[in-house]
Amino acid sequence: NYSVRQLVESGEVLGTVSVMGGVQSQVEVKACQDFLYSVSDTEQPYTLLAPPEFVYAPVAEGQDAGYAYVCIGDTVVGKIPVEYADTVEQLPPAKKSLWERLFGGNGS
Repeated sequence: NYSVRQLVESGEVLGTVSVMGGVQSQVEVKACQDFLYSVSDTEQPYTLLAPPEFVYAPVAEGQDAGYAYVCIGDTVVGKIPVEYADTVEQLPPAKKSLWERLFGGNGS
């Protein structure tokens, strides 16, 4: 009672990653390829995203984001590459006062 099913579709969003110093606080991560596997009607496949917990801006759309693992129960049955779904620009640097530029303090 096994059949080959598409468990992950290329372009499918698999999760998000926090972005530090970006104009957005997170970016979606998507699958780079399809993943098909033979499963029974009783098996419940799932994916585990294994990117970093956070990334620093800037982030480019299509940039490598690591891998996702396809699992059934406690067993990894596949590994697929993932990429960032969007571009996240870096926040512009904060303007410093003359005092901060000269002395490195906050003027107090």
